[in-house]
Amino acid sequence: MTTRGQLLTLTIVGNVIIAALFLALSSDQLGDQQNANLETSARVYQQAWNTASNESFDLSIGLWHPLTGSPEKRAVWRPDESVTLSRGYPENSNVKNPLYRVLIARDVEQIRDVFTQVFEEDVDSMALSFVYILDESDQLLHCMTAFDGYGVDPCGDNAIRDLALTAKSSASGLAKRSRKNVAVRRHILRVDDSTHSEESSLHQAMTLEMRHEGKKIGAIVLGKNLFEALESFEYEFEIKAVLSFDERAIALNNYYDIDNYSGIPEDADVVGEAQASLTSNMQTLLVDGTFGAMNRLLGASVFGFPLSDFAKGEEALLMVLRDQREVLRAREMATRSTLMLGLAVFVVVLVLVIWLTTYAFNGIAKAIKVLQALVEGDHTVSMPARRGFLRSKDDEITLLSGALESYRSHLVEMEQIKLNQQDKRRERDGIIIDKMGLLADQLEGDAQQLILSDIQRMESLSDNDTASESEDASVELMSMAFSRMSHEVTALLDAKTKEMQDAYEQASTANREIQSSINYAAKLQRALLRAERLPDDFKIDLTWRPRDVVGGDIYVVRTTENKTVIAVIDCTGHGVPGAFTSVIARAVVDRAIEDDQINTAGEYLSASNRLIKTMLFQNESEQADSDAGFDGTVCILDRETGQLEFAGANSSLFVISNGKIAEIKGDKKSVGARRTPSTFEFSTQVIQNPQGMFVMLTDGVTDVMNELPRPIAFGRKRLMRLLEGLDTSDPQLVISRVMEAIDHYKGSTPLRDDLTLLAFYLDEFMSTGVDESAYGVANS
Repeated sequence: MTTRGQLLTLTIVGNVIIAALFLALSSDQLGDQQNANLETSARVYQQAWNTASNESFDLSIGLWHPLTGSPEKRAVWRPDESVTLSRGYPENSNVKNPLYRVLIARDVEQIRDVFTQVFEEDVDSMALSFVYILDESDQLLHCMTAFDGYGVDPCGDNAIRDLALTAKSSASGLAKRSRKNVAVRRHILRVDDSTHSEESSLHQAMTLEMRHEGKKIGAIVLGKNLFEALESFEYEFEIKAVLSFDERAIALNNYYDIDNYSGIPEDADVVGEAQASLTSNMQTLLVDGTFGAMNRLLGASVFGFPLSDFAKGEEALLMVLRDQREVLRAREMATRSTLMLGLAVFVVVLVLVIWLTTYAFNGIAKAIKVLQALVEGDHTVSMPARRGFLRSKDDEITLLSGALESYRSHLVEMEQIKLNQQDKRRERDGIIIDKMGLLADQLEGDAQQLILSDIQRMESLSDNDTASESEDASVELMSMAFSRMSHEVTALLDAKTKEMQDAYEQASTANREIQSSINYAAKLQRALLRAERLPDDFKIDLTWRPRDVVGGDIYVVRTTENKTVIAVIDCTGHGVPGAFTSVIARAVVDRAIEDDQINTAGEYLSASNRLIKTMLFQNESEQADSDAGFDGTVCILDRETGQLEFAGANSSLFVISNGKIAEIKGDKKSVGARRTPSTFEFSTQVIQNPQGMFVMLTDGVTDVMNELPRPIAFGRKRLMRLLEGLDTSDPQLVISRVMEAIDHYKGSTPLRDDLTLLAFYLDEFMSTGVDESAYGVANS
């Protein structure tokens, strides 16, 4: 095999191996990225559905909750409350509440009449889908239905109601709170059709067990269908929802015709493919609680998770399908582009190798031909000019070309002397023609054609062989060239100036659009913070000032029947990154507050730490792409015990009482940070008999800088001296004095960080039954 053949073979084999490796790595990377995106999307859809279903519950059944419902509706569950009925009811018992009287009397007709008067308005308006009234043995006494048309009627003759679940809850979870007159349990209730002629219906349900003198006298089950919330969920997120229960799957189309918001083709077997994806990913669902998969037959991504936090996963599952045909097509195009790129690289390398061999092996053959022509008397031949990055003054082909050129120059020396003047003139004219050619390459259309016609005329003038006429032609050629070049250069400058002006206008438009988006995000963030409702049984005030248009500081104030949770949170970053982190922090804090298993301030931070590390995959520092989290303080005021609980993450609580100030420090750990273990438990500090002014803040308050050449921070000590001198019970005055001091201190210096300051005042009425001399802090 020749040397050229060996080089070509090596080039082909090497490029094939490189292309195979490149394709394998690209496929692995795309697969890993898809799995990560599917897992993240599954959790996002689960959180979105939980939020939607909880909102549906709160606006319907939740209004009747004995603790958190609307005041006029939750009053009906109090035995000593005299409920006014539209048709009235005689009082023949020492129990004021007619609901309790009729259940105690066990008169079915009276029970139907009284409960119909209480619930008929909500049932008729479809705020409630059904109401079951059960006796003490959980036997159905009366049923009210809204006839909403979603599957089998809950009160129909063919309805199979799973009332055993209600009985089971009465014997377990509800019995633990038997001392209360009404025990509550939220769950999912399925109603089946005994004739199988109609689809089963699924409802969010709330069971209220009513007791009198420690004994169960009956139970009320309020239900609201899930299908209205599912339809809104499909519309809002442009997806297709499929329910799976009892080893079968159904969609909303099984109940009625519904618009397809997902973009998935109407004729696609959505239910069948969703069930197939569930079957193949069941193990992942059991382990992780969610799953995400790409169904290429549908061209859609499939996500599955439990239908409700209040039902076991095997009872009912929700599967979300999102159209991904564009994504799959884009991925196919990317794969095709990768293959085309590999082929192009292969062709380029092959061409370079062929060119190299041609340069190396054909140079000698060309030199031999030139030498033969010179010997035969042809003095016009020469070695071709060799250009390119491989050319060197020391390579053999260049040295051979130089020797041949010297020999040829010696032969034509006499002829060159006679033609010297003509050559100089032609060289000068050639330079002008070349410059005109370069100018023509930069032009288009009529201007280019005009220059090319001038070049042709110049070339004809340059070819004039008469000495006297050639000099005149050269002068005319230069005059024509300079005139044309001056005109075209001016036109080019005008065109470039217009292009720069257009580019500047486009950049200005883009900047305005970006700023508009950020301003709208700021409106959303301020609206979210204004949604917090301050309690009215003690004084509280706050200020929130982001460094940029949006910020990473948030605050949370939530009041239940006997507790108020106050949190001031400083998220990682500021501006747009900080705002994104604050959304995550707000979500995990809300989830911790809603969890009945979390009771202390330290447990709120510990639960938030675990949630953030799980959501952002920050459990392993080597693999984590981010280190987001937050610092902050959490206070819980318990009105029953008269205690104030505090927990802090790299933050402190300042207490001003009797003219003195004390700093209660939290743990030196950040919530969600990679250096904070997921098993770390934040400590809870209990303040007995809390009295005085309590101040919570983010480090943006103490990090304010003055206007000195070497700026100094406002600092913790200066803040504590300022607070110690404020002898007042008005939190609003504390906030205003601190902010006046900060604004005066910083002058025109911009804020370094987002700033949040909150103060609340507790008087002795908040600590009834607690020794006033027992003021102190205890760790738990």
